[in-house]
Amino acid sequence: MNGIISNEAGDTGRTLRKAFTLIELLVVIAIIAILGGAAVAGLQCIKGIGHQLHQQFEATHARVFVYASDNQDSIPANRGGTLDSWFQVALPPMM
Repeated sequence: MNGIISNEAGDTGRTLRKAFTLIELLVVIAIIAILGGAAVAGLQCIKGIGHQLHQQFEATHARVFVYASDNQDSIPANRGGTLDSWFQVALPPMM
């Protein structure tokens, strides 16, 4: 029949498209829900890392402020232009 369905009146010009069944729709919804749950879990992990970085930044800011207040409102310069500046030494390891 090749996808052509004839009715009682003999009209054979229409093709019917198979609609999604309820099971197929439920499977698709379940897959989307699983992927959404995984995305939310990943975003919560990223949020935790961002919170840690924010706390480290605030602590470093406090250290610099205390250092500057003890040293005539100045902070040390990066001498020599190397990557081992005072700022990088003052920062705790990121992870």
